[in-house]
Amino acid sequence: MLNNKSKRLEIKIGGVGGQGVVYAANFLGLALSYKKGHVSVSISYGPESRGSLTTSELVFSEKPIDYPHVEGIDILVAMHQLAYTKLSPNVRETGFILIDSFYPAKGKKPDKSQMAPCRHYFIPASNIAQKEIGDITMANIILCGAIIQITKLTNHAEAIQALKQISSPQLYPLSEKALIAGLSYNIVK
Repeated sequence: MLNNKSKRLEIKIGGVGGQGVVYAANFLGLALSYKKGHVSVSISYGPESRGSLTTSELVFSEKPIDYPHVEGIDILVAMHQLAYTKLSPNVRETGFILIDSFYPAKGKKPDKSQMAPCRHYFIPASNIAQKEIGDITMANIILCGAIIQITKLTNHAEAIQALKQISSPQLYPLSEKALIAGLSYNIVK
């Protein structure tokens, strides 16, 4: 999954304030740090604390990272329609977009003519988090599990180890359940 030219993988996670975009990037960064390579995570907030676009960037590289920001997106996680609209034009054709299908256009898939020219995966992460986990704030962890399932960049044990390290003891049981839901979701290509 690494970009062959640069030996980098560039992930951007976008949503609106309060969706756990920063937590997701930190979790993925920690999980990838167990692999041979280098990781850089950065964040960007809109001026409001909630309701504006929030993004996190994660760069994973086999070589030392000389520029810690995303230059072209290999993987976009769109947790909200706003993130898809603003960020999808920057996704490489060889990359993919993982969409929380609960949010874009109220669950309707975008018209093919309006979609970025890359693979798209639609996962009802917020719906699963709310109905199966009992906490809608776990949608970000479900999407992280789906990324791990699709890319195979890390394994189940390393993901669980990272989750134990980053989660509070009170939230770990729900987080683990959410991660497993993402790792085992039947992703249709």
